[in-house]
Amino acid sequence: PLQRLKHLWLNDTFVTDAGMEVVAKLASLESLWLNGTAVTNVAIRKLTKALRLTGLRVGDTAINNAGVKLLATMKNLSDLGLAGTSITDEALPY
Repeated sequence: PLQRLKHLWLNDTFVTDAGMEVVAKLASLESLWLNGTAVTNVAIRKLTKALRLTGLRVGDTAINNAGVKLLATMKNLSDLGLAGTSITDEALPY
């Protein structure tokens, strides 16, 4: 049943990088919201395997410039929220 999920909102929950291994395997997932969670760049590395993902929100997380570089490899990503992260101008060219 979870394999059919297209949208998953986990804002302000206790999910971590470890849980993203399972989330990345959700074959139909198109949008994922992780605002206010404990995810880091490790989660982003795992989520690069989520090939259908077009929308991602990771505001108020520990994602930084290195995470943005990983996000740039996600070819279908067209909607991205990074509010409240520590990214700097250096991440913008990615």
